[in-house]
Amino acid sequence: MSKSQRALIEAIKKCSSLFEREDGRTDDGIFQQNYYVPTKQFKRLLSLSSSMVLVGRYGVGKSVLARKIQQVATDNLKHVIPIFLDLQALGAELREAQKTSEYRVLCESMLYANTIATFREFDSSFGISNTGQFHGLIARLTDTTWPPSTIPQCAPLPHSSSGYTNGLLRQYRTMVDTLKPQVHSLWNTYSPLVVLDAINVPDDLADPAVRFLGALIHWLSQGSNTPRFVLTMPMNLRSVYKSTAQYTPQQDIFHEIEWSEPDLCDLVYARVAAALGGTTEPQEWLAATVGWRPTEAWKYSFGRPRDYVKLVRRCFDVRLSNPTIAEDECWREGLKKYSRDVLDWLETEWQCTEKGFASIRGFLSSLADDELPPQALQRELEEERKKENTRLGWYGPRNLMELLEKWGLISPTLRSDGDRWYAIHPVFRIKY
Repeated sequence: MSKSQRALIEAIKKCSSLFEREDGRTDDGIFQQNYYVPTKQFKRLLSLSSSMVLVGRYGVGKSVLARKIQQVATDNLKHVIPIFLDLQALGAELREAQKTSEYRVLCESMLYANTIATFREFDSSFGISNTGQFHGLIARLTDTTWPPSTIPQCAPLPHSSSGYTNGLLRQYRTMVDTLKPQVHSLWNTYSPLVVLDAINVPDDLADPAVRFLGALIHWLSQGSNTPRFVLTMPMNLRSVYKSTAQYTPQQDIFHEIEWSEPDLCDLVYARVAAALGGTTEPQEWLAATVGWRPTEAWKYSFGRPRDYVKLVRRCFDVRLSNPTIAEDECWREGLKKYSRDVLDWLETEWQCTEKGFASIRGFLSSLADDELPPQALQRELEEERKKENTRLGWYGPRNLMELLEKWGLISPTLRSDGDRWYAIHPVFRIKY
């Protein structure tokens, strides 16, 4: 291996290390402080003085955006109450709320516990009292590390024969009634911003999770003495977004997270420039190294940072495994690796709310044309639905087309003659 090839491999490894975590959850320092892309939407959201609910599919950067908003607010000397809302971890609470419909109690206890934990950790002079008996519950509902000596071991939760937890929300109600005066006093005095990042909607508890989020939004947005909030949550396409939206008439608080092609390019180029020390133009270096084509990459990425970054990394992987490969071949092989990865992820995401992705994947991959008129695509879908080994019989052809378009698996395109056709997403057109 020549000296120049070794230098290239080291440069690729250094670049790749800045993309190691595609979900952004443990890459906070790099992503937020040094290479975060302040998109036009992000700047606009920061300028808003109202509460907001930021929704989006997996991989669009909801968690990173929540932490960036929290960071900016903290830098501006505002009091921030961060809440990492892991809905999977709230399984016992959601099951009990599903039986009792006491979602409001769970909402209030979540906010009260995190308010107490945040202000107690920030400064012990806030005069917080009467919390000793609730340390176990507060620890259960917060992501805060309390001094071990102050947290009694949580007693095992009693379960009924049907598997539901008994009395947990009753304990929370007692805590809410006791802490309410001092929590509301803190809110009135310091006007905090509550930043909630809702993740991990459990498949078996999707309905109570949605009802809980809906109750939370309704209470915070309609309450007379509740703090301003920012909530990021998975859209899960139809079910979570629509079911949650019905709880509040303030539809203008909902914003779908979006990334433009220049935003995603900047996200990649900023990291490459940092890795190369500013000695080379990032776009030229990527083109010469892995055959990078930004416009094509945008089309393949579903407009999501996670997928865009994944494509960069797969191209790096190909170059590292074969340092002498031609740039165009590196791009093609990287696309193949990426398409397999992203389709497997899409199947996991699809199965959260829908059925039959394997049939969808096979159908879209088998079509002879990249673009079809609506009538032709409907006919093809109807023929596919009639097959014995398909699971697409769950859907009517028109409903299925709407679903495919909502997921971005097909997209409307305007022909030169003015006709509206549908283009199949290019990730399904790659031949392995």
